[in-house]
Amino acid sequence: MKRPFITAITGVICCIAASVFTSNASAPPDTPEGRARLKAKEAQLKELRDYTDSTVLSQSYRFIPNALEQLPGSGRFNFSDPTCELIVSEDNILATLPYLAGVVEPYEPVMMEITGPVSDDYRAELKDDKWEITFSSSDVGPVKYRFILTVSRDGGMSQLEVKSSDYPTVIYYGHFTAR
Repeated sequence: MKRPFITAITGVICCIAASVFTSNASAPPDTPEGRARLKAKEAQLKELRDYTDSTVLSQSYRFIPNALEQLPGSGRFNFSDPTCELIVSEDNILATLPYLAGVVEPYEPVMMEITGPVSDDYRAELKDDKWEITFSSSDVGPVKYRFILTVSRDGGMSQLEVKSSDYPTVIYYGHFTAR
């Protein structure tokens, strides 16, 4: 009795899924509707790339992380904290970023707070349709941090790698936006 019922339910779900995918299918590119949709999508992508390019070149942006991975091999940890961010202006940075203290589990979450000037080695290079932004900064003490921010031009996820000789390397995953 259960098997025919499960088979019937599975059939109904498959029919619904097929109708959803069929109704959401885009018009073929060789039709006027398809060409118009493709042209609109290309214009939207160009606008997004122009926005990303101008934001990177303005040196006035924010990176908002939502996951971190501490090397070597701590695994990826998702989090949601509106106070965590990297803010870069023309000559200063403000970084409030979590990291994991400890060598083995259980790790202790700690906030890294860095404020100060961006060093003269600030560089933004376009590589393979992604921006790679590198710069250094020091906090109040003698610790020097190296930041490598990789930003996708098409609005995808961004990645921030923070290196220091005194702390483990941390990779953050999140979103890039204008300040």
